[in-house]
Amino acid sequence: MEARIFRSCSRGFAALLLAVLLPGWAWGEVEHPAKPLLWKIEGKDLVQPSYLFGTIHIGSAAVVTLHPAARKAFDGADVVYTEVAMDTETRLAAASSLIRNDGKALSDSIGKDLFARFEEELKLVHPEMDAKPFEPMPTWVAAIMLPSLPDLMLGKPPLDEILWRDAVKAGKRTGALETNAGNVAIFEKMGEKAQVAMLGGTMDYLKKCRKEKNDFITKTTQAYLAGDAERIKGVMDEFFRELERGENAELGKRVRQGLLDERDVTMTKAALAALEKEPRLSHFFAAGAAHFLSETSIRVQLTEAGYTITRIED
Repeated sequence: MEARIFRSCSRGFAALLLAVLLPGWAWGEVEHPAKPLLWKIEGKDLVQPSYLFGTIHIGSAAVVTLHPAARKAFDGADVVYTEVAMDTETRLAAASSLIRNDGKALSDSIGKDLFARFEEELKLVHPEMDAKPFEPMPTWVAAIMLPSLPDLMLGKPPLDEILWRDAVKAGKRTGALETNAGNVAIFEKMGEKAQVAMLGGTMDYLKKCRKEKNDFITKTTQAYLAGDAERIKGVMDEFFRELERGENAELGKRVRQGLLDERDVTMTKAALAALEKEPRLSHFFAAGAAHFLSETSIRVQLTEAGYTITRIED
């Protein structure tokens, strides 16, 4: 079990909290999303359009089968970018970030009560699962992995990884909008208190969803398959509101800033650099849907930089 978790986590840090959904559920006869989360980038010195593509980082067959419009944009692209690089060398280099560097175990850092709650959540994923494999991990890793464990255990590659693989097979260039080191630095900058609040808030939200019998996995996946950007944004906002309520409000805001705002800026800078350096090429920028829907989103920042961004729904 421990080895499986470490292998899965080494895929990168794309599995952020908006994108932690179960694959393999029965989604009726849906073959692919009804509408793609796809935007065309035009203007300035671009010779041909480039594209923004919102993903959720899961392996459901309906999710990983691209809408025809997204498939056309992907096939026509010269360069495909994901949040982080997904080649073997990068994954191996990222493995060291899965180990704490403060000399503590997870249980020491988060305290007995929160650790006991964490173990209870793991039992809900699988009765034989315990927290031992997580003891050497940073708190933020445990927080991110918790809701994604059912997906990780099944071992199906998420949409982002499939895009990377397909790009390599097609002989396309690949690139990354972030670095693993940069992501780790963002979480470390949050501080341990914010990471502990993030883990606690995540468990609170999962419990809330179970109580309402309207779980995060189902409603987010359904929103994605419908191509409903507003519904996806609503789920994202609901999660962050859970983190930002009560005594941990300020810590929750720090988490939102790290998970979304700062990363939006980093990824936009990478996209702008690519567009300005190679305006004759078609670039396909794939990232978690949240990064195209917030007030600080890549889409908003590219518009402010002078590009024309148009949603493609058909």
